[in-house]
Amino acid sequence: MGLFGFTKPADAAALLIDVSSGSVGGAYVSSVKGKPTLHYSARVPIRAHESEELTAAMLRALTELTELLLSRGVPVLKRATGHISIAEVFVSISAPWQESTVRLERIEKKEPFTVNHSVMNEAIAKSVAVPEGRVSTGETVISTVLNGYETANPFGRKARVADFSILASSLPTPVADGITAALRKAFHSHSIRFTAFPPCAFAVFRDIYPHERQFVVFDIAGAATEIVLVHQGLLASVVSVPLGVGNLTRPHTPPQADAIATTDGVHLVRNTATSGVDLNRSEWMGGIADALRKLSKEYALPRTLFLVADDDAREYLKRALDDAALRQLWLSDEPLTIAAVTTAQFSPYVGVGPEAEGDAVLMMLSLYHAKPLDGIGA
Repeated sequence: MGLFGFTKPADAAALLIDVSSGSVGGAYVSSVKGKPTLHYSARVPIRAHESEELTAAMLRALTELTELLLSRGVPVLKRATGHISIAEVFVSISAPWQESTVRLERIEKKEPFTVNHSVMNEAIAKSVAVPEGRVSTGETVISTVLNGYETANPFGRKARVADFSILASSLPTPVADGITAALRKAFHSHSIRFTAFPPCAFAVFRDIYPHERQFVVFDIAGAATEIVLVHQGLLASVVSVPLGVGNLTRPHTPPQADAIATTDGVHLVRNTATSGVDLNRSEWMGGIADALRKLSKEYALPRTLFLVADDDAREYLKRALDDAALRQLWLSDEPLTIAAVTTAQFSPYVGVGPEAEGDAVLMMLSLYHAKPLDGIGA
């Protein structure tokens, strides 16, 4: 028998795990007075040793996180809920490991048909084969359009044409196996479910900001940037760039630089002098610009941007996204609305217990876990 039970009361908590290229975070969450509440949370930065691959560093950080969740988190969970039952472990994994694509599948018939789970499964079954060496982490219908009209609840409705927008995600098999092994070793759970950041971001921001029909989410972590574009209220495209905050850092502060110390001892530099840092910044912005150009070939770029980033890098990255070199891609002088994502946006919907720390991504994940595609405020 393991430490945790997995078939205990209906109010059993879930363990949420967030894996990004900059850090790994975890939280025990359960429903309190009708809304998800973090009882204990922790986040461990990923610090790669010299010549060490990012995946190895991530798995080491994940092991450190599980130790915190066991040694410090379990007593908190017991005090908060009266038991240590875990319904499941819900794991969100971001770029560069997770790859997500959005595709449209159409079911069209001469006579009207009733949309049901069988019809939806028929659409999902038209899947593209997962590339060799990778494992699927799920295919999710993220929107449905019947006879040209979007509908939030298609089941039981009649249609001649049903268009399903499907997001498919996959991981390298060794990464999925490594994460699964680490979590099972710590928590003795066979109930481990994977998801990706894009559907989480889409569902949460769509529901919290229902009047924002067009927006872009930038998830900027240590070694990658993930860009999620929402068009006319639908998740339209996902692009990842293999460059992140790590491309804007250096171990030492160059002369005449304005630097901010980060949690892992490097410095985030804000200077305009010619330097290695400046060249890295140019490379990062070039990668972002290329990704946005790719998106703009199919969609008008939304002027509302949500930025998900660590606290110590957020303001710098906000200014970088507002740089003239990127603004020109919008072909307009109108200012962009760049909203830095903080815990304040989620506090009306997510509780934070007295022994937990607010964590914007874990709060987002708790909302997505509780109500993946329903209205959060309902």
